[in-house]
Amino acid sequence: DRDMSLVYSGTRIFGTVKRTDLDEPVSGEFGIMVVNLFNAGGDHIHEAGTNSAGQYQFTNLDQATYYVSTRNDDGFHSLINEFWNNQQCQDNYDPFGNSATPVTVTTDNTTIANFELDPGYTISGTISFEGSLSPDGYVHIWNGAGDLVTTAWNDGGGGWSTEILPVDDYYATARGE
Repeated sequence: DRDMSLVYSGTRIFGTVKRTDLDEPVSGEFGIMVVNLFNAGGDHIHEAGTNSAGQYQFTNLDQATYYVSTRNDDGFHSLINEFWNNQQCQDNYDPFGNSATPVTVTTDNTTIANFELDPGYTISGTISFEGSLSPDGYVHIWNGAGDLVTTAWNDGGGGWSTEILPVDDYYATARGE
């Protein structure tokens, strides 16, 4: 037997995605857990899934500035997506709208960009009008400061559900027929 160690030589971004509540890696082997890569102009150029240890990497990169964000399925992991440097985001495809911190990559170096994702929750319910489920409509979700957080659209049968939201106090207003 021989001990082996593989060393990557080249330019890459490497990191680990973990849950803050359990301090465990988030694996893409069960449910969706990917990291998105954007160029300096904000264009989505690649994505990489996490392995069983929660690790991802983008290899053979040019020396440049990039942005990275997470994307997980709402139902399995139920985590708040982020851009690198602990910046929660509702739209993980908009580095500029989320004031994302850039990741600078230099030639023949590994740049580390780790994520620690907070758990989140969905709010769901039904819209009814005069005792019958409403076939259309929407629900606005507001935070305690009175800011609109998201809109959940009716599924056609009266049901609605939000995307994953951080733990907070929320208020809902509904419109339907």
